Formats: sequence, structure tokens, C-alpha cells
Amino acid sequence: MERTLIKKGKAITAKEIAQISGFSQAVVSRAFNPNTPIKKTTREKIQQIAKDNGYRPNAIARSLITNQSNIIGIVVGYLENQFYPLVVQEISKKLQKKNYHLLIFFAQNNEDTDNMVNSMLDYRVDGVIVASVSLSSKMIAQCYNAHIPIVLFNRIIHNSQCSWVETNNTDGARKIAQHLIGLGHTKIAFMAGDENASTSLQREKALIQTLSQHNLKLFKREVGNFDINTTIKATKKLVKGDMPDAIFAANDYMAIAVIDTLRYELNIRVPEDISVVGFDDVPQSSWGSYQLTTFKQPMNKMIDATLSFLLDNINNRKNTVHKLSLEGELVIRNTTKKINS
Repeated sequence: MERTLIKKGKAITAKEIAQISGFSQAVVSRAFNPNTPIKKTTREKIQQIAKDNGYRPNAIARSLITNQSNIIGIVVGYLENQFYPLVVQEISKKLQKKNYHLLIFFAQNNEDTDNMVNSMLDYRVDGVIVASVSLSSKMIAQCYNAHIPIVLFNRIIHNSQCSWVETNNTDGARKIAQHLIGLGHTKIAFMAGDENASTSLQREKALIQTLSQHNLKLFKREVGNFDINTTIKATKKLVKGDMPDAIFAANDYMAIAVIDTLRYELNIRVPEDISVVGFDDVPQSSWGSYQLTTFKQPMNKMIDATLSFLLDNINNRKNTVHKLSLEGELVIRNTTKKINS
């Protein structure tokens, strides 16, 4: 292929690429968009001329023309819980294969989340994923009116104009409760997460309902707030005085903190003295030092559904509300044990 240099030492423009290639500026623009149909030979010729002259397309300028940035924003509350770094990593990898890029913001509560989503809109994102935090109904309505699709990941908001994907938390907590009751546990405590998190609320509610069906009550309750230091203090409160025979933590991150506190600070054996159960099945749960009994969230299915809902609304320029609750799986390992009668 003949290579032509237009000029040296100065930035080259798309207009100049069009002039030397013999194609229109619109065709040049399409040559750098992998989602736009164009003859292979034409794309290759234009890209080679651009490479020879050090030209790179201006994605920001192109987004102003096409009204599409190919950027997806994601808001996460925290990454300490090992579940969410994996989620962000997989979402980013899957989006890159579809020629989208991920813009990450951090928030810790509804007000922060609203501010982060507002900032995302300034970046002209095509869609928003909200993970591990919630969003106010006011902000959801604002995005809806701006035709910016939103999907909540592992959170739900009932009666809203917002799509969401979750694990069936009720079923998961019910199976955990049935497992503990089946082992003979009658003093079951709950380590709650964020008091406003739908995940923790659903899991606690299902636990209490299942206990009630077996003529049992929740023995004790403390709030770990999905935070390791808070969970350590809360664990010490749970075992003070009359000690529970099982602790169900609202996620694996807190369950692991509970185990370490019991074993290494309080000299309490797991599971011989207290059984411990988590929720998520993060990789650390299967480590030899923990072997945590937990409820596995179908992470890949959740991610695939989230991206399917989001990209469908983006590509078809609509605001269809999708709601999906996926089934998980109880994974029994070595932190639960049958009580000797």
C-alpha cells in the first residue's frame, strides 16, 4: 500500500486525512468506528494513512457529533468487599469487547451517589450502572428524562423507572437458615450490613421469617455495616454474655472478619463453638484458612444481564425497565457443623 506523509511536526486533522485518502470526512470518521459498516479495504487504507501521519481520532469531538460517547459510568460504594472488584473487572472486560469504556466513581450513600451520577452526565456517558449503593428516586427520574439508561447491580428499588439485577436474596437467606436449623442450631445471630442496603434487609427479613416457621426467634443482631473494623467490634458484642451457636453475616467480607475475630482475638473455635455463614462466595471464601460456608451469587449471569439490559436501552434509545432476580447456590464448606445432641 502506498504511504503518503502530509506534513511533519504539526497535528493532522481528519479533513486532511480525507483529502489525501480521497474519501469524504464522514467516511474517514466511520473508518475509526468498529461498529460502523465500511469496506475492509477502505478502512485499512484510511487507518494506514492515519498511522503514517500520527493521526488519532478525537473521541470527545466524535461524541458531540454522534451524541454517543461509548462510555459507561459505574458507581460503586466500596471495593473492600472482594465481590465488587471482580464485578468491576469483568464488566470492564466485557464492555471493552463491545467497544465501550468504563468510567468509575465512588460513593458511600444516596447523596454521594446522586452527586456522582450528576458528574457522569457531564461526561456524556451513554449509560450508568449503580453497584453496592442505592440511588434516590429524584436522580433516577432525572436520568430517565435525559434518556440515560440506568441499571442497579445487586440492589433494588421497587416502583421506580429503573432496571435492576439481583440475586434472589430471600431464597439465599432461607436456605442458609434451613441449613443452620438442620444442623441443630437454635441461637442464630445476624451480622447486618448497611442498614439501608436492600441486600442486607432482604437477607435479614428472610432469616427471621424462616426462623419463625420453625418456632425460633433471631437470637441476637449487630450491625457490621460492611466494614471490617465495625464488624470486629460487633462480633465481640454478639458473643458477650449468652453466646450464639451460629452467626449469619450479610456478606463474606464480614463473615471472614467474624471468623478471624472469634479465632484469633477471642479464642473461640469455628465451627466447633460457633458456626459462621456468609453470602457471595468470593474467592477468599474457599481458601484453606477459611473454607467458608456461604451462598454463591451468580456473578457472571448478573453481569451479562446488567449489560444486556443497559446496552439494549442504549442501542434502541429507549427506557424499558427490566427487573431480574437470579437464583444462587448454597455452598457448604467447613465453617458450619452439626451440634452434638
